[in-house]
Amino acid sequence: MTLHEKEDQSLALERARSVIDCAYDALCLNSEGVMDDLCWTLNSLYEYLVVIDSPSAQQLASLAHIVSENISSGMEFKQNTLLNILTFMLSITQKEQVQSGRPACGGEIEGGALI
Repeated sequence: MTLHEKEDQSLALERARSVIDCAYDALCLNSEGVMDDLCWTLNSLYEYLVVIDSPSAQQLASLAHIVSENISSGMEFKQNTLLNILTFMLSITQKEQVQSGRPACGGEIEGGALI
């Protein structure tokens, strides 16, 4: 893998982290229509990450796809369940950034909670 490809993967995961951070914040606000927005956001994240040649990106894409498909098919999630899924997704991006030697941007995860 070239240095350029590694940089592209890292940037893709940083963007994914930003999107997941925003989705987490929106879900915490629990405003009207947040589930539709979350579904659209996760589907867009899936489409963006599915073409990235990285195990972490593929794992995030799969999770995003599964959750967005379940939401769009009418499955009801408890808010806490979705927050846990998003926290897990954030931990994947954080782990990948640590392994690549890049500092994690955005919130840090401590004890299973985004701080």
